[in-house]
Amino acid sequence: MRCQPGQILRQRASVLSKCMAQNSIALSAVTGDFEKQGSPAAAPLSPQEIAAGDWISADDLALSPGLRKANYGNNELTLTSAEFNILEHLLRHRGTVVSREDLVRAALGRRLGTLDRSIDVHISRLRKKIVQSGGDGGRIKTVRGSGYVYTAFRTEVQV
Repeated sequence: MRCQPGQILRQRASVLSKCMAQNSIALSAVTGDFEKQGSPAAAPLSPQEIAAGDWISADDLALSPGLRKANYGNNELTLTSAEFNILEHLLRHRGTVVSREDLVRAALGRRLGTLDRSIDVHISRLRKKIVQSGGDGGRIKTVRGSGYVYTAFRTEVQV
């Protein structure tokens, strides 16, 4: 059985579990993680893997796509999947304006609708969560008519 795009939404939970099992086995086949019976092993991450990780950092903000974790300073951010994907995309392109269309495609996996404001809501919530963790939500700047940019440096003048 081969998983087709949109199949998960159209079929019952049994198809979902079959597709997840297929993807898990395929991933294990690529990485070579098998138990004796040939089913994928779920090896926990070692402290060295967590410490090394694939972290993307900008100032006190650190994000690990592999671990699906984001931290600001010593505080872990509790992000939705969409917020995490948006933050990851902005950090990978920090200092560059990312269009709303590009953000929606990269983070939400769909096209931007004519009156679609969902990305703006996600950005607003993401800013609030960064501020609640002691960060500067103003690092995610709106570029009117263009999109958003994550500024790696403070843009306010302090007197």
